[in-house]
Amino acid sequence: MVSAAPFEARLFPYMSDLRKILRKCLQGNRKYQAILYDRFSAMVMAICSRYSGSAEQAEDVFQEAFLKIFQNLDKVKEAEALPGWIKRIAINTAIDYLKLDKASWISESTQPDGDDQYYAQMVDKISTEEIIAIINELPEGYRLVFNLHTVDGYSHKEISERLDIAESTSRSQLTYAKRLLQEKLKKIGITRYESVI
Repeated sequence: MVSAAPFEARLFPYMSDLRKILRKCLQGNRKYQAILYDRFSAMVMAICSRYSGSAEQAEDVFQEAFLKIFQNLDKVKEAEALPGWIKRIAINTAIDYLKLDKASWISESTQPDGDDQYYAQMVDKISTEEIIAIINELPEGYRLVFNLHTVDGYSHKEISERLDIAESTSRSQLTYAKRLLQEKLKKIGITRYESVI
């Protein structure tokens, strides 16, 4: 049963808990650093897995992300901002990791965007794990732009600035990613989206 208390009142214990965790982590308390790690490790690993091509690469990005999180925790001014800040650190770490090998994944082709409707339709048909597995099969550049644009909501302008690529390259990477996803989905019997694209 959902509490009738106002949202802020129900959220307060969580926010109060985050404040205490942040304060204790900043004091160097190992117990609270472990609590912070436990609380956010699943979210960080999910992000790393989406952006990485293999479990090993995801683990490398995950470790690097948490290293940056703990090294820069003093930059968090409000405990309420902590979850979003950790998410940004994980995404940026994954991008930085992939940018090291940028030449291997950027294709300078420009083609128009397709329609995003079929992504919502495919979610109804297959599990989250299957979607992640299919996305992880994409080449690095396609996967990176697909995740940034479709999953995390970045604009092509933001992607181009963050990755130091042309907006048209971002668009073409997304187009090719969608095409490959369509092909992969078609192989497992999901074809309802074909008329949309």
